Amino acid sequence: LRRDGYSPRSLNLELCILRQFLRFVHLRGQCPLLLADAVPTFSERGRAPRCDVANDEERRRLLASFDRRTAIGRRDRAMTMCMAELGLRRIEVARLCLSSIDWQRAALTVPAAKGGRGRVLPLPSHVAAALRDYARIRPPTDHDFLFVGIGTLPGRAVTTATISAAIWRACQRCHRKQ
Repeated sequence: LRRDGYSPRSLNLELCILRQFLRFVHLRGQCPLLLADAVPTFSERGRAPRCDVANDEERRRLLASFDRRTAIGRRDRAMTMCMAELGLRRIEVARLCLSSIDWQRAALTVPAAKGGRGRVLPLPSHVAAALRDYARIRPPTDHDFLFVGIGTLPGRAVTTATISAAIWRACQRCHRKQ
């Protein structure tokens, strides 16, 4: 790609996409995670690569920081798993619906975001378990949105700000535990 005239930034973006694809293939159980980790970055003359991804230990600590004894903890953990394990954006998580989950095929239909098209992703068993755990305690509501308010504004669809706040609080808990 470099010989074809790709700039270092474009090259790193392509490599980042390749790493994310290999992580997706790993989730399906079809390749080792080490294969994704083996994809190199290309030097941008001293700048750090743009694709900064949490390592396995950081992701494990983040997901363990949620209190699964509470309804909010279950919801926030499920939202975070959708982002950390499936690579969803906050807006995609906020737009997920109960009908987005195909439990039989172990698949999740992700709505379109950022001007793109929606897509169907495989639903790994540990993510499905977190979603099922949350769905059991989800407040009743008259709409199909998966993630809704608990306590304050019960039953209303969560916003991207709610999701950001949940991640921020989890990161704060992770830093205190170190």
